[in-house]
Amino acid sequence: MDRKIFLVRHGQIDYGKEKRYIGIIDIPLSNAGIGQAQRLREFFSGMELEKAFTSPLTRCLQTTGILLQGSNTDTVVLNELKEINMGEWENQTIDFIKERFPEMYAKRGANLDSFIPPGGESFEHLQKRVMPAFENIVANTAGNILIVGHAGVNEKGVNKMSSDIYRSLKSELNKGKKVAVITLMNDGDSKGDGLQKKFILTEEQLHISDPKSLDEDIIRNAQFALETGDLQYFQDENGTNILIEPYFPEARLVILGGGHIAKPLAEFGSKVGFLVTVVDDRPMFANQERFPDAEKVICESFSNCFSRLDLNESSFVVIVTRGHRHDLDCLKQVLNYKTAYTGMIGSRRRVKGVKEQLLQEGYPLELLDKVNAPIGLNIGAITPEEIAISIIAQVISYRRLASVSTHDKAAVKVNWPEFDRPVLEEMCVESKEPKALITIISTKGSVPRKAGAKMLVWPYGKIMGSIGGGCSEGEVINIARQMIGSGGAKIHDIDMTGQVAEDEGMVCGGIMKALIEDYHE
Repeated sequence: MDRKIFLVRHGQIDYGKEKRYIGIIDIPLSNAGIGQAQRLREFFSGMELEKAFTSPLTRCLQTTGILLQGSNTDTVVLNELKEINMGEWENQTIDFIKERFPEMYAKRGANLDSFIPPGGESFEHLQKRVMPAFENIVANTAGNILIVGHAGVNEKGVNKMSSDIYRSLKSELNKGKKVAVITLMNDGDSKGDGLQKKFILTEEQLHISDPKSLDEDIIRNAQFALETGDLQYFQDENGTNILIEPYFPEARLVILGGGHIAKPLAEFGSKVGFLVTVVDDRPMFANQERFPDAEKVICESFSNCFSRLDLNESSFVVIVTRGHRHDLDCLKQVLNYKTAYTGMIGSRRRVKGVKEQLLQEGYPLELLDKVNAPIGLNIGAITPEEIAISIIAQVISYRRLASVSTHDKAAVKVNWPEFDRPVLEEMCVESKEPKALITIISTKGSVPRKAGAKMLVWPYGKIMGSIGGGCSEGEVINIARQMIGSGGAKIHDIDMTGQVAEDEGMVCGGIMKALIEDYHE
């Protein structure tokens, strides 16, 4: 069963004009915090939640109450979800601590995880307190879960729930949705001590009416990433490094009809990166031998096949059946779905007649205008192969060009991000086996893989995926193996422009920046 776990930090509290250490002090939400929770309530409105869990501190109880207003969701209060205890530093200003405890403050900055303020607890203690509670929640709650906690508590929970994050990512992708994976980290040293946390934002979360309850820079960059397909990597005003990875569902080319045009179309579609599905109601036309490049070949009537197609916004539908009646029946069915592309073969006269008939039947003109008919680019195509090329070229244009708001609705090239399905599948598996995850986050010049490419590395030498091969990959693998078990992350530059690359005879001559992170459940 697919489910979602929502980790929400309480709304804003009144810190006063000076920055203070606020841990377990029981401070209520400010008016701004109440407003944040009220805006976020719209997202949870109507959502089925099996149970909600919250810290006992007032700011979390208030936030939970606002989010669940009008809901019958049971709420469980857990002391384990309290924020970190800052001991004698509670409610003291940062300036005061710097002046009063200069050596202790410097020690905290050098090793944040293990530092213990006088009478308080460390983040390592916090993790030992929080993680059993998180694991118990996940193990004993089957449906969607809401957890309202604090920044430190949620960070430690997210750190240990990576597989849940990637399972949620996979679920959204399978629905044809675009998803942004957000990774936040501090600068780590050579041992990879950068703290990190990870979460996902779906398209729906990025387009709620008022997203101010989330960080505006993250929202803006995540929206841009999902519109353009370009990975975003930047540093916020607090010095936190932020990586936003756009994930697009695998593009599917659905060919309705298995005739003479469908055969080269399936071949060309597969070669340019589409997962191809072919449908025909004749066994001699709908078989894997005829379409060896197709992922699926379905032998079914055109009226009954749609329950097996799962059409969505990553589906590119081409209607090329053997007759006018079947084309029209298929088009009526396809118009019930929101697809990335819909095209139907036919002469201009025949297409005009179809449109007039559908208008009379009540189909809106703006919906019919989105259908590409006659299908394909006008290149004077005559043979089945030429017609297939004209069709796949038009389909590619719909995949690669888009009108996006961030570019004043101008057509721009959309980068369909790298997608390593086996790596994603492995990251969804619940396993205690230690490993490291390598992600290419930026590239310059001629490089073997684009930003977004991933690789998993195990301590005993096993790898999955690739960031390009060669000595550059071997160097990163060695670093990744050293980081396994550290709980951290670091950025590593791979320079393939220098003498080493020349001596190795590399055909590439660019620069890649890689994120290496200890991956654990």
